[in-house]
Amino acid sequence: MAAATYRRGMRIGRAIVSRRPAALVLVTLTAVTVGVSSPGTAHARTRNPQLFWRWSDGVDDASRTFDVDRYRTPDQLPRLIVATDPATAGQVVTLQFEQAGTWLTDDRTRTDSHGTAAAELNPYCENGDWCERTFAYRLVVNGASTAFTITYTS
Repeated sequence: MAAATYRRGMRIGRAIVSRRPAALVLVTLTAVTVGVSSPGTAHARTRNPQLFWRWSDGVDDASRTFDVDRYRTPDQLPRLIVATDPATAGQVVTLQFEQAGTWLTDDRTRTDSHGTAAAELNPYCENGDWCERTFAYRLVVNGASTAFTITYTS
């Protein structure tokens, strides 16, 4: 299914600096190798990048619950720190959530010169209120993706 750009609500600010050091916890995907050949040439191989991610606050859970009483604004939520191997600048990192069987874009950013990017969560629904439900999320970079769940409560 094609991803549609959609915002559940208004984004409030962007925090860039991590609030405390985070242990590097990596979730990896198996690299996909594609063989390309033509008559009379050696078999060449290209590799899609591997995708790694961690939470900026150091928690190493793939499923998280965020409560409005603790995280009052989106800039207080931890970010998803994404890295690729090989590290390449300018790769598009898309954070998507699933709604009614369709993947919708929550945030889109690009990797820096070190091949890393910070994706931000948006806990607000269309009506401007903090969402109160569980969402299936995924990070997508050059065809590689990884899934996790987030529950917003109040």
